[in-house]
Amino acid sequence: MSEDKKAEARQRYVTGVESLAAIGAALEISENTMGKWCRAGKWVQERKKFQKRAARKAINKAVDKKARELARLLEASECMESALVKAARAFDSDMDKNSAKFANGQMRGRNIESLSKAIKNQLDTRMLISGIMSAADREKIDLMRKKQEMEERKEMQQQEQEAGGVRIVMDQAVEELAE
Repeated sequence: MSEDKKAEARQRYVTGVESLAAIGAALEISENTMGKWCRAGKWVQERKKFQKRAARKAINKAVDKKARELARLLEASECMESALVKAARAFDSDMDKNSAKFANGQMRGRNIESLSKAIKNQLDTRMLISGIMSAADREKIDLMRKKQEMEERKEMQQQEQEAGGVRIVMDQAVEELAE
């Protein structure tokens, strides 16, 4: 038998889901020969290792995707929270400046009720996000944020170097985290 057929059979078995018999039939190799090659080359162990790595990779990819989605939700939640605080301060300021306009209790009550509902919805959203996120998710999000910040710093440093010819040395801890 040619070494090419043996290599193809091994590749198909280790990285696929086909049985030895199916691969042998497709490549016109006897089941006995396939069995001998499989035992001698320890293909079963290789297949198990490959499947474990593939499963780990799929899980990590799914976790990373979830962490990115949660990070975006958390960022949106933080923006909403900031906007609500700003709106509450503006409302308070308007009340001070235009006390005559807000003397009408009905108008004041509606505004306060709307702001209260928005704040409650924001808090519910934040609690939902916090409940979904595990400690591992939070760590990944923090690492993603730090990595993004470092990339931005690196880019700024490169721009500064190009603009002024000044060499800026990064802190070793920052470089290690970037890697």
